Amino acid sequence: MMILLTTSSYAQHEMGDSLFALNEFIHLRQIYNQLPVELKIHIKNSSSQVTEPTDSMEADMEVYYDYHSFYMKAEGLEEIVNDSLIIMVNNPAKSILLYRNNQDIVNSFEKTLVRIIPDSSIDLLAKKYGSSVFASGKDQNEIRLKSRETIYGTAFPKESISVRYRISSHQPVEFRRTRTLLEPVDSASYSGLIKDPAYDGMLVTTSTLRGDVFFFVKELTTSFRFDKIDYNIKSHPVKEEERLIRQPDGSYTVAKGFEEYMITKEF
Repeated sequence: MMILLTTSSYAQHEMGDSLFALNEFIHLRQIYNQLPVELKIHIKNSSSQVTEPTDSMEADMEVYYDYHSFYMKAEGLEEIVNDSLIIMVNNPAKSILLYRNNQDIVNSFEKTLVRIIPDSSIDLLAKKYGSSVFASGKDQNEIRLKSRETIYGTAFPKESISVRYRISSHQPVEFRRTRTLLEPVDSASYSGLIKDPAYDGMLVTTSTLRGDVFFFVKELTTSFRFDKIDYNIKSHPVKEEERLIRQPDGSYTVAKGFEEYMITKEF
């Protein structure tokens, strides 16, 4: 049953394709990956049906990274990474955790960026998505990618992506990704939902050796609004020595202004 439900069928209807949209998408990602860069991003999760706490969430994040360091601030938490250390600062709890950094900073953060803007060739993108591009206000275009695969038993695409960007600079304004999945539901709830016109085309049932199994379609959308993208960075926004002071014997003490914080060394 699980193999059946996790294998999507290919969409049979004709989908639009735009080579220009795919070229713009790839160009956009190349620009997005310039270093060093400082970003201010508003992240929002939303769902057609909220079943988990993370389905409905908003947060503001500040990010800086270059080839040798990384800084992130969100919801009172800070992460400072350099070639040797990972420093986690929990300002509400007044605590600092230290970890040894054994990862390549750029490659590690690149994996995070791929989750935001997928990295693929034109051939792979064209095979996976139908594509189109639209005007979206003054000096803005919107690229839309829609998965050619549909969720089992429905007409819903497995994934949809949209990117709004400035035509003049090719800088992203907002990135949105919607993933579609099947959420299990009991038979009593299914009987109620099937009477609701709002759920037309959104309910799926399949038979197994143990009886019928019921699902409804759930869409999860994550949006990243880029409030600031700055490549002309003169200095790192927060350095290690602004939170910690390394002593001659290799130990650490807190920097000025953080005297109430407790340091925990995890190596």
